[in-house]
Amino acid sequence: MGLLVLLSFVGLLLFIIYRFKKQNKESSENSILVATLTAAVLSLLAHSAIDFDLSLAAVSLMLWELIACLILITKDLFEIKHYTLKRYRYEIAGAGIVSAVILFSVISLQSGYANAQAAVQKAKQNNLNSAVKYFEKAVKQDPFTASYKIDLAKLYNNLSVKEKDGKRQEVTNKEQFENTEKMV
Repeated sequence: MGLLVLLSFVGLLLFIIYRFKKQNKESSENSILVATLTAAVLSLLAHSAIDFDLSLAAVSLMLWELIACLILITKDLFEIKHYTLKRYRYEIAGAGIVSAVILFSVISLQSGYANAQAAVQKAKQNNLNSAVKYFEKAVKQDPFTASYKIDLAKLYNNLSVKEKDGKRQEVTNKEQFENTEKMV
């Protein structure tokens, strides 16, 4: 999905550059600058595919700065007329809805991670009840990470079994066993 978005973005960028070159057929200062910036953007993208994957902040910032310069030079292509907004209102609304869903999904997944980390800290402090509550939040916020469910099942199991005189004894809490089974 991410690769498709990135390729779509690069395709849109190339289309904008093509339209700019088509409108400005004569060689001008802007044409040379657009060609140079295009080469720089494509080089950074190709380099990122091979070596650094834009996780290095300097490379990522440089890429977006070059793209911003490219957009500023070709800004006359982005002049939006009144009828254009009306014509594409469903596409714009759809893009906004998809962006909002992705944003909330990322926030939920990150919150799940943060709660799981807090649960691990509580478990290290031997505060199992608190750890269970944090892991329950993590599972709700990120139901796709299996390790959260496994860790929660282990905590449920630890809460349902007590040691007495060196022997493990089951606590008669049927709910704890059901929760453990559900998580597994």
